[in-house]
Amino acid sequence: MFVYTPIKEFKLEGINTENVKDMSHLFEGCSSLTSVNITGFNSKNVKDMSYMFNSCKNIKQLDLNDLDTREVINMANMFQSCTSLANLYINEIKTNKVEDMSYMFDNCASLVNLDINNFNTDSLKDMSYMFQGCKFKNLNLNNFNTEKVEYTTGTFKDCNKLLELDISNFNLANNKDISFMFYNCQMLNKINFGNINTKNVRNMTNLFNGCLKLPYLDLTNFDTNRVVNMSSIFANCKELNELNLTSFNTKNVQDMSHLFESCKYLKNLTFGNNFNTSKVKYMK
Repeated sequence: MFVYTPIKEFKLEGINTENVKDMSHLFEGCSSLTSVNITGFNSKNVKDMSYMFNSCKNIKQLDLNDLDTREVINMANMFQSCTSLANLYINEIKTNKVEDMSYMFDNCASLVNLDINNFNTDSLKDMSYMFQGCKFKNLNLNNFNTEKVEYTTGTFKDCNKLLELDISNFNLANNKDISFMFYNCQMLNKINFGNINTKNVRNMTNLFNGCLKLPYLDLTNFDTNRVVNMSSIFANCKELNELNLTSFNTKNVQDMSHLFESCKYLKNLTFGNNFNTSKVKYMK
């Protein structure tokens, strides 16, 4: 509706939106927009809010806690490339029906704190590139339900300020692709996987590539029986000095290229009896 218009401030008072179901791209590309007042905004029937604020590069603060999102299914790319956004208040919005949060906060380069601890993710299927390029040091995802999630490709990619991450509550039993999940998390020094379930994962390429500060990884509970691509998983993990892969079953893996490339301090590497390379085609 307002895509790529030069408006600076917007008040939604007096606009009747009670029958609107699709608000995708509503303010996309409004690069001059600095504030949005949603007082009196009726969005109770809206199902799609994808790209809603995409590329609103001058917005520094958004308080959307009063936004009615009870019927929303799609929040993909909702705040993507809001590069000046430093304060985002969305902890009270309803997300229990949302299936797609891919790229939701992608390239929110000024966002250093994000409170989404109250998010209900019972219906969530796609988390790919959700936090890509964000600059927060800590992120609490303890209440995230990932039982239905099928894609976590690049979820934390380029979060190069992130120090620690606890995803011990994650259940990735329906997930097929975890490639690039922690790619270029340069400052990440600890990941807690807990009893993570990866039984259906096929693609693990570049999973930890560029995790420069990661000294240790506990992959005991990783199920790799169906994985086909393991290329560059540990590439450029320059501080990694010990790696136990005895739990890895690689009977279906076809690509192991660059698997340990530039792991210059890796001194102890242990394989188990199930590290099978009979189907591997690429080992460069």
